[in-house]
Amino acid sequence: RQRIQGLVSREFFGMVEANEFVHATAFGLNRMEWQRADVLLVGLSKVGKTGVAVALAQRGLKAVAVNWSPETPMPEELTMQDHPTVLVLEMSEEQLLFRRENHVIELQRKNMSDLAESNFADAARIRKERVELQAIMWQNSDWLGPVDCTFSDEVETASKVIRLLRQEQKKGKVSSDKAKDNWPLLLLGLVPALAAVAAVTSRIRPENKRRDVAKAATQATLVG
Repeated sequence: RQRIQGLVSREFFGMVEANEFVHATAFGLNRMEWQRADVLLVGLSKVGKTGVAVALAQRGLKAVAVNWSPETPMPEELTMQDHPTVLVLEMSEEQLLFRRENHVIELQRKNMSDLAESNFADAARIRKERVELQAIMWQNSDWLGPVDCTFSDEVETASKVIRLLRQEQKKGKVSSDKAKDNWPLLLLGLVPALAAVAAVTSRIRPENKRRDVAKAATQATLVG
């Protein structure tokens, strides 16, 4: 019973910590904390990254929702050495256009339409952004995805993300095990090379010794 309570407590506090992390890093805040993330979610505006990040936090995973558009430079945290796992979320052009149009209408209703760019809900802009994000994915082959969330809610998309992360974890473990298994073969392959070096060294030493003896004898003769 105590063991079960301990597991529940760890899971609960892990979930709380993950939720706090999501809110602390929302909207690009506290970028120095991104390195602690389990996954960095990249996608176009209104694709649903924040909702997915919150759903992942409910499962105890720390996720950062990284908003990207061609007008802003790609955060260096996504390409720096030893960066956390980067995963791309995508959505169909039609569904993304629908979401952005609703967002603009909502801002207009609140008299906050200035917060959205004039072409934010423009089909041509969305098409261009999707193409450019795909090109960036090709340049970063270690990124995962894309995970299509067109017909999935945030919880379902989070489940897709978790499955993909687990698959990559298993691949990494298999690669690590293979590398360990190959160590004996690597050492066996080095044996002939080491033997050749030893043979050459053993020949060179007597020759150097004979040369030194001859040189010393010559000097002694000259002195005498």
